[in-house]
Amino acid sequence: MHDEPMRAAQPGVEADRRGLGCRSSFGQHGIDGGDGLTPGRQPDREHMIRYREAMREDATRIATLHAESWRVTYRGSYRDEFLDGPVFQDRMGVWNNRLSVPAPNQFVILAEEDGLVVGFACAYGRDDEQWGSLLDNIHVRRQQHRQGVGTGLVSEVARWCRATYADCGLYLWVIAQNHQARRFYERLGATDRGGELRAPSAGGGEPRDVRRYAWTPPIDIARFPT
Repeated sequence: MHDEPMRAAQPGVEADRRGLGCRSSFGQHGIDGGDGLTPGRQPDREHMIRYREAMREDATRIATLHAESWRVTYRGSYRDEFLDGPVFQDRMGVWNNRLSVPAPNQFVILAEEDGLVVGFACAYGRDDEQWGSLLDNIHVRRQQHRQGVGTGLVSEVARWCRATYADCGLYLWVIAQNHQARRFYERLGATDRGGELRAPSAGGGEPRDVRRYAWTPPIDIARFPT
């Protein structure tokens, strides 16, 4: 549910260790498994979604969507004082840093409709020696749910992974109680590889059960799966 390192509260379910890794590792990121993503349908031709890589100038728009999504999705997981208070400033700091001094293995993709950012995803290639590349964040504006935007974002991340980190798997973390998001990832071919208790690294809150979902290489996710 977050972009920065999470504090492991206690050992959890042992993850399946077969056949997902890659040969080197960047630093571990956190948990942000999405904002109630739901399986979508192909957008109407009149309202086509445009996907493009994020630029430094997009930081405010991404931070705004990120904060709005957290306020709804993680109510009860993060402290209300944080969600009703400095969550935007927190996200703004993160995105200013990410887009001003991007990590060499970072990929940020935006979904736009009529010039409005309606979704984004952020991934880190070859993040973990065992599990591969990390899908660190994916969020879609609630008004655009069930329009295929989330699927399109994951598809763009998968395309980038195939082009730049083809020998790696892809994984993410999602709060166990976010059943809608879990069904979404399962529909796209990811499998639950185990979980653990982790405390939020932003805004405080009690440790939550989080699940690791993963894809094995080669990663091929259709934009509009049947």
